[in-house]
Amino acid sequence: MALSFAAKLNTTSMDDVIHELSANIAERLELKSKSLARVLNSVLLFISGAIKYNLSVSSVEADLSAFGLDTEHIAAFTKSWNEHYVTLNRSAVKSSLKFNEVIDMEWKFGVSASSDSCKKLGTTFLQLKLVLDKGDKTEDVVMELSLKQFYEFLHEMEKAKLAMQSATE
Repeated sequence: MALSFAAKLNTTSMDDVIHELSANIAERLELKSKSLARVLNSVLLFISGAIKYNLSVSSVEADLSAFGLDTEHIAAFTKSWNEHYVTLNRSAVKSSLKFNEVIDMEWKFGVSASSDSCKKLGTTFLQLKLVLDKGDKTEDVVMELSLKQFYEFLHEMEKAKLAMQSATE
């Protein structure tokens, strides 16, 4: 159950997920919601760390065993982990892609006309201004790249695009 709720983290905050989970479970099992919320917070923290560090099933089992869980609960968790692993990873990728999303880009191409060094005279450059969505505000990032740096940057962006497409498919 915690794993299916953890998959919602890209659309809702962790606090909302914990509140919803603790209210549902506490009502059914007649437990204190605050105590249960602390436990759920720990479980979701473990899940998000396991996703972040791309832990294998055997690593998850070893960690749960180190936490003192019995084999029956470890087996149930790893079964659920296997069922929801792809969804959790896609959710994590989508939520991380929403942060620092490029919402606008301006560029200028130029050739240096004067310089302290004659070697740099006549070299081409590209000024790039990216407007990033930081969630609650936007941020302008300005950079000046040589032609070689620009092509390296473009190559990295194309690799990132392919990685994102394969992660979301």
